[in-house]
Amino acid sequence: MQHNVPEDDIHYLTSFRQQLRGLMFGTTFAYGEPPNAMIRNEMQRMHQELEAHLGDFNSLLKSDVANYNKAAYQAGAPTLLTGGPIHIEAVSL
Repeated sequence: MQHNVPEDDIHYLTSFRQQLRGLMFGTTFAYGEPPNAMIRNEMQRMHQELEAHLGDFNSLLKSDVANYNKAAYQAGAPTLLTGGPIHIEAVSL
């Protein structure tokens, strides 16, 4: 597996998912206790990174997928089903 190369978006998302999963376990480990400052900082950092990934994905939906659907429709080929942009609702702790 290659890391830190421009073509490696899929593997990078796997690493991001692993970090996000680790954060989830870090918050549930202390049952009944609020997240400490270190965990809250990590949550904020991961939230910003997630927003960046969602922005990239939403941009892809607006440009590449929209262009494909237009060309496919004109050619009589199947199109891709899409919806509105994906976003994460804010949660207060």
